[in-house]
Parts: sequence; structure tokens; C-alpha cells
Amino acid sequence: MRYTPISEKTSEYLAKEFNYSEEKKEILAYAVENIVLTVVGFVMVMAVGFVLRAPVETLFAAIAGGILRKFSGGAHASTRVSCLLIGAILYPGAGWLIKTFTPFGGAQGIIIGILGLISLLIIFIYAPVDSPAKPIISQDFRRKLRKGAITTVVLFMGLAIINTSKVWALPLAGGLFIQSLSLLPFLNKRR
Repeated sequence: MRYTPISEKTSEYLAKEFNYSEEKKEILAYAVENIVLTVVGFVMVMAVGFVLRAPVETLFAAIAGGILRKFSGGAHASTRVSCLLIGAILYPGAGWLIKTFTPFGGAQGIIIGILGLISLLIIFIYAPVDSPAKPIISQDFRRKLRKGAITTVVLFMGLAIINTSKVWALPLAGGLFIQSLSLLPFLNKRR
């Protein structure tokens, strides 16, 4: 696997400093790459959120979606750059839509409830979704991921429903909804 120059140089330096084998150097490169991409992705998402004047909504949508993704898996873009661009469009876009068209009163609670139920249903049916690069072999691990995904949705939805008047309630539901949509079979080329 090819890594970004910063990941390769960092892993080379650390492997040399700690006298690590070539195998451990590869593991370091993978870890550094994940950290770099996570930071770059977050900065991109938040930059677009600020441009759209919806940074708070973007932040909470991205947090909820990102945490759920760790348990649920989901669709993968063909390249790392595509993945970063998709995230930088989806979560700020959701944040902008929520800020621009947020209903007040009972309507917001109803929308949160509907998004939560749809998300929970999709998670219940499809989670976790693995990828060819990272197949989930262990059934026990699969059950734990599924349980984690369901728990994540229930906890965030509970917070959102209890606090419908807060600026972050609907973005939490929106982030969960966006991430749950990435589990649908047509996005995952299921056999």
C-alpha cells in the first residue's frame, strides 16, 4: 500500500529511532496515515462548515456520523481523496440544510424521531458492513460491532430527543442518518 510522504517519512524515522523491523514500520505508516487523514478530513469538513456558516451543525453531524462509522462500517470511496471530498460535502451540507431549514417546536422533535427510527432500522438490518480490504471474519466481533452501532444510535438519539431545543440535537440525528445511509447495499456492491 502506498502512503503519503509524511506517513512514510514519519514511520521511517520512528522505525529507525526504535530499531523496529520492516513489518512494524509498515504498521507505523498505516497508523500515521490514518491519523493524518483523520485530521485533514476533519479540517476540510469544518472549513466547509465555516464557509457555509454552519460550523456547529457541521461539527455535531460529523461527530455523530464519525463515531457511528467506527462500529457500522459502510460504503468506501475508490480513493482517499474521494473519501475526504465526500465527507467535506456531506456533513457541512447537512449542517447547512439543518441550520437553514430547522423547524421549531414539535416539528423538530418529529424530524429527529423519524431520522432516528430510519437510522436504527438501517443499522439493525445492515450493520456492520465490511469491505474487501477489511473483511469481518469473526462472528463474535461482528456481533460486538452491531451492538456498538445500535447503542451509538440509541444514545445519540436519546440525547437529541431529550434536548430538541438545543442547536446540536437535529445535527446529531442528521449525522447518524447520513452514516446509516452508507450501509445500504447499492452503495456497498454486495454480492
